[in-house]
Amino acid sequence: MDKQSPFIIWTFRRSGGTNLGQALFTNSSFDAVEHEPFNSERVFGAVIKEWRKTKNIAKLYANIDTLLKKKPLIKHCLELMPDELNIALAELSIKYGYKQLFLYREAPTSRLLSLNYSMKTNVWGKEHLKTRPFDNAVFNELIPIDKLLHHEGECRRKMRQLFDYLHQSEQSPLSISFEMLYQSDFNYACMLVNRLFEELIG
Repeated sequence: MDKQSPFIIWTFRRSGGTNLGQALFTNSSFDAVEHEPFNSERVFGAVIKEWRKTKNIAKLYANIDTLLKKKPLIKHCLELMPDELNIALAELSIKYGYKQLFLYREAPTSRLLSLNYSMKTNVWGKEHLKTRPFDNAVFNELIPIDKLLHHEGECRRKMRQLFDYLHQSEQSPLSISFEMLYQSDFNYACMLVNRLFEELIG
């Protein structure tokens, strides 16, 4: 059996990446870091803060290179990060032998509505319902359709850019949808999960 490799899950918010990532990370021999680690308030947040302040591309690459040397498992919400960071992360992940998984939503409307209300209420999971009370009046507010559509367009552009980059770099990224995992026939979903474990964990 091939030696295990580290991997990155490239995804969007509200796409089921937390549950999938946790299951995969727990069974890998590599250490995982906090999900979305490049968010400014998280473990690799200094990298994005420095990039936004200096726009020094050489330093950006050096910082990410230092982090990836340890080969941490990463779940990365690419929509939140600038293209420069996403490409640097993809390029350097190749250098360190990472495998790549793209997780997306086939039905963007469901994701966008979920994202809209999560942002308004700050409730991102069941565990928040008891600790983050909110006013139900939020559900009577107008939905910012144009803003959400623009966001979806940017998400698709960023994911396509990264997928094309990896493909052109002779990588073989895996891809799977939220609907395949969470809304399809149970036996089919189990088969897909087993395939992911075989491909990413070995």
